[in-house]
Amino acid sequence: MTHITIREMNLDDMIWVRNVFINYWGAPVVVSYGKLHNCDKLQGLVALRSPSIDGSDTQELHERRCGLLTYLIENGECEIVTLNSFQEKSGIGALLIKSVIEKALTAHCRRIWLVTTNDNMHAIEFYHKRDFALIQIRKNIMPEYRKLKPEIPIIGENGIPITDELVFEMPLTALQI
Repeated sequence: MTHITIREMNLDDMIWVRNVFINYWGAPVVVSYGKLHNCDKLQGLVALRSPSIDGSDTQELHERRCGLLTYLIENGECEIVTLNSFQEKSGIGALLIKSVIEKALTAHCRRIWLVTTNDNMHAIEFYHKRDFALIQIRKNIMPEYRKLKPEIPIIGENGIPITDELVFEMPLTALQI
């Protein structure tokens, strides 16, 4: 059985994080709510597969990294900037979300929020299942974002044109102790 642990991103992760951004997000930057985020400037959480108990797992650290969540805490809010799970439907994304909620609560954030695009049906379903509410649709905003980040494709998942930004949030005030 594989165990997953979550830890803070550190300097040893930075080359890997940059490669994740380039390979999965098209560039070492992402755009959310009109703001350009550089991967080198974000906080992050890394999911790691634990090595096997019998010692048969001799993979290097970079091969055991199985998820990444980057975030930004400012003005009493926590924005999830990116979330990647490299083993879909294995609970890694949910563990990363749980960990960032703990970080946000510790920082006394009022809410956690994030954006995704209209084509990303997997993300939309994932966040709905985790009690994030869709609070805004920013229609036809993507042409403006492509001025900031030309790597944003015109056509996304399942052949759906990427036109809109969807904003999800989870208020944290009820969760705070």
